[in-house]
Amino acid sequence: MGRASKRMQRKAKMELKEQVTVEILPEEIYTAVDIAKGYKEEGKYNEAMETLLSTFEKYGVKNITAYEVAEVYYSSGDYEKTATWCENTMNVDSSYIPTYLLLTKLALLQDQQDNALALLEKSCHIAGGDMTLYSETLLELMQI
Repeated sequence: MGRASKRMQRKAKMELKEQVTVEILPEEIYTAVDIAKGYKEEGKYNEAMETLLSTFEKYGVKNITAYEVAEVYYSSGDYEKTATWCENTMNVDSSYIPTYLLLTKLALLQDQQDNALALLEKSCHIAGGDMTLYSETLLELMQI
């Protein structure tokens, strides 16, 4: 029982280490995301998408850019593509909390409260219970 317990502890530490690892991205990616957000707020979804897709060619698909593509689709009302890009984001980074929160919005819009609750629980688990960074989004969810 001692060996199994130590193996479980070691595995838990490795999983935590994997979650904490943060990839340092070039400033150009953050600039592109900011530009895309501006376009999105103006309702210029094609321009937002082009801005984000241009980063894919140079830097590959990153969690933040894949998520922003999902956000653009969500803002444009294309919920099917939103879900697809949320899945793409999770394939890149399964611990990217904003993705789970966006999926929660989709679940609430489709009256899938059980799914929404499960997604919120997963978000809380990934965040280690500290969701203060996402308080604005959580308040928005309460209004859906």
